[in-house]
Amino acid sequence: NSAASYVIFRCYMARYLRESRIGRVPTVEDILRTHNGGGSRFDKEGWKKDTEEYVERARRKLILGV
Repeated sequence: NSAASYVIFRCYMARYLRESRIGRVPTVEDILRTHNGGGSRFDKEGWKKDTEEYVERARRKLILGV
């Protein structure tokens, strides 16, 4: 059910990507990394490296449409 999936996604992002938690307004990249790498790992060692491939694929898809 896509409607339920969307609600769950929004709740998950609201829980893990609060400005008070990460110290700034969340970006699209933060959303991508949290979706791929998990909210509890937000600023842990290796989190950016582990999610880089996913973020790059999303960038290519959003910018180039490929």
